[in-house]
Amino acid sequence: MATGIDRSAMEGLRCTERHATTLRLFSEPSAADSAAALSPQMTLAEFFREYFWPVCLVARGAAPRNIQQYRESIAYWRKFTLDPPLALIDDFTCAQFVRELAQVTGLKKGATLSPNTIRKHCFHAQTVLDAAGPKSRHNRKGTGLLPDVPWIERPRQRKKDVTEVFTLDEIARILTACAAAKTPQQRRTGVEPAQWWRSLFEFDYNTGMRIGTLSALEYAWLRHDEQYASMVMDIPAGRAYKRGDAHKIPLNAAAVAAVERIRTDRVRIFPWPHTESWLHETRRRILRQAGLPRERQFGFHGVRRLHGTKMARINPIAGRKSLGHSNPKTFEDCYVGSSLWTEALDELPQPTP
Repeated sequence: MATGIDRSAMEGLRCTERHATTLRLFSEPSAADSAAALSPQMTLAEFFREYFWPVCLVARGAAPRNIQQYRESIAYWRKFTLDPPLALIDDFTCAQFVRELAQVTGLKKGATLSPNTIRKHCFHAQTVLDAAGPKSRHNRKGTGLLPDVPWIERPRQRKKDVTEVFTLDEIARILTACAAAKTPQQRRTGVEPAQWWRSLFEFDYNTGMRIGTLSALEYAWLRHDEQYASMVMDIPAGRAYKRGDAHKIPLNAAAVAAVERIRTDRVRIFPWPHTESWLHETRRRILRQAGLPRERQFGFHGVRRLHGTKMARINPIAGRKSLGHSNPKTFEDCYVGSSLWTEALDELPQPTP
C-alpha cells in the first residue's frame, strides 16, 4: 500500500501557482491503441496521457485552457505523490497530495494556494481517477481498471464578497491618467500610447471582455448585425473567446467609438508588441498615476467586474450574457460587486408613520 512518500524526495519540488505552467508533463496526448493497452499498473499521469487526455478531453473539444489546467493538476500529482500505480493509490496517497498542495506558494507574497485553488486541483485529479473506475450512468467513460476509486478529500469552498471592483469615479481618474503612458510606442502601433490605453479601458468597461480576448480582437470582426440591430464583435470559433466557441458580442455606441478612434490599417485593435509582464506593469503605473491607493489597484478583471455590476443593476439577464456566464450563481458570486446591494438598500422605500 502507498502510505506516503519520502520527505527527502520532495526537496526542490515546490512551485508557485504563477509558474505552474512550467511543470512539463507531456507535449501531446498519446492515445492507447485499445482498452487492452490500459492497466491498473499504469500511473495516474500515464493514464491521463494514454486515455483521459485524448478520449475525455480532446474528443469532446475541451478548450485549450481547460486541458492546460488538467495538465497542471496532474503535474502536481506527479510531483507530490511520486505517481504510484493506479492499483496502489489509496486514501493516504490522496491525503498526501492535498497536504502538499496546501504548502505551495500562491500568487500573493507570503501566501499559499487558496482553498478554492486546492479544490480545483483536487477536482481535476479526482475526475481523472474516476475514469479509471467502473463504468456507470454517472461515469460513462469509466474504464473499469479499478473496482473502487479512492476519494480525494478537498478543503471546503471559501466564499467571499466581490470587492476587487473599480468605481466609476476611479475609472474616470484612470482615463485621465492614461496621458502618462509611454508604451506601446506609436511607431509600433500607429497610435499614441495615451489614446491606446484610454480606448482599451473604455472598451473594456463597455464590454466586460477579458484581457486575453481584448488583446486578440481584430477590426475585421467589427460589423453591423441585423439580429442585434447594432454593431457587434463577431468572434470566429477558436479565436479570442475563452471557450473557443464562435461568439457575437453586441457593442454600444461608446464601445464602437473607443475602437474607431484608434483605427489604422493594422489587423488587431489592441496590439501589444511587448511582453505580458510589461503590459501589467504599465497598467499599474497608470493606476498609480491616477492616485489609487495600493489596495485599490486592481487588475483588468476589476473593470470587468464593474461592467458586470452595472449591467446587473440594469438587467441581470443581459449582464450574464455580456460576461458569458449562463449560471446566475457564477455571475453573482464572481462579478457583481457588493455596492449593488448597498445601492438597492439606499433606494428601499421607508414607511411613513
